[in-house]
Amino acid sequence: MAWKTLDEVELGGKVVLTRVDLNVPVEDGAVTDVTRITRIVPTVRDILAAGGKPELRARYVVARCAKRLGGGGWCAGSIR
Repeated sequence: MAWKTLDEVELGGKVVLTRVDLNVPVEDGAVTDVTRITRIVPTVRDILAAGGKPELRARYVVARCAKRLGGGGWCAGSIR
């Protein structure tokens, strides 16, 4: 079975669990390199544009993720 891409799946109204590596360096409670966060933004935007609700499960990066995506209460609300 071949994996489907985001372009091949109907995402409207669906929660989309997206596996990403958000293991980022943290010093004194602050993220010191946002590269991995920045690189997931296009995928999250594509999911939102297709009507899906991305669900990310990570810690420490919630605020930066939401900020880079222009707010979006879904980000903080989906992270457990």
